[in-house]
Amino acid sequence: MPSLKKEHLEAAVEQNPVCLLGLTSWSVDYILHKFNHGGTCTIASKQGNKTLPPELWNMILSYLDEDIFCPVYPIGVTFVQIDHDNLEPAVIFNRIDTWWGFGDIRNGSDLSYYNDWLLNPSYETVEEKKKRRPEYYPFPDFSKTVLPGQSVTIPVSNLEFNDDFLVHGLEVPEMIAFCERGECHLCDGRRKFCAGCPDGKAVMEKFTRIHPSRVSCGTQMLCPLCIGVEYAMKSVCETAGWFDGKIMSDEEYQEWSGQRLKSLGYMK
Repeated sequence: MPSLKKEHLEAAVEQNPVCLLGLTSWSVDYILHKFNHGGTCTIASKQGNKTLPPELWNMILSYLDEDIFCPVYPIGVTFVQIDHDNLEPAVIFNRIDTWWGFGDIRNGSDLSYYNDWLLNPSYETVEEKKKRRPEYYPFPDFSKTVLPGQSVTIPVSNLEFNDDFLVHGLEVPEMIAFCERGECHLCDGRRKFCAGCPDGKAVMEKFTRIHPSRVSCGTQMLCPLCIGVEYAMKSVCETAGWFDGKIMSDEEYQEWSGQRLKSLGYMK
């Protein structure tokens, strides 16, 4: 997922894509940026006004490796006072506190709609597709204006921090992994199916373009919902034994699938 940067803001404010905000990363990045770039930031205790040297803060903050993620979407640009009388542009985001579970999606048609809504929550379907519109719109509180008690303001300068604390381009697997604690009710957390077994065949038929009659037991399919449809289809092609030519070795397949699982936080 790419970081949201200054050059993306105009389009982002217009389309309101759902972004992933790492609250811990943002806080750590802000403090480190102040310490490491000649800022005048001083962190002192409430009692006794005791301070720590930047080197010790760097050490303490390095232990904060577990992030807290929050889905947000940009709605506008304002100005905030950062240092003394200086004003700086900042992006206003609405925080998404409640949504219909992405881990409850049950077919590929709904999955496609939900991916579109992540890119643009106000996305309007064309007339001929409205009959297949999912029963539940995922974001009941979506608004293009500031929601009281649910807004977050991020100075534009913060978007240039080195760490990727704010990313866009989310798809359903990222929402499940980072905002729903990996709870996928399609695979129940197994992350894969036997494509030749009845449950695997049913999932394959609902989510992919591969006909179930083409596979047999022993063919592995990564979960199309929490891992991704493209990964599901590729895993079937790689493990079904259809190709006599160039194909991944077992080691290459394990590395490929493992990298995807690691990127979603399911493997260390």
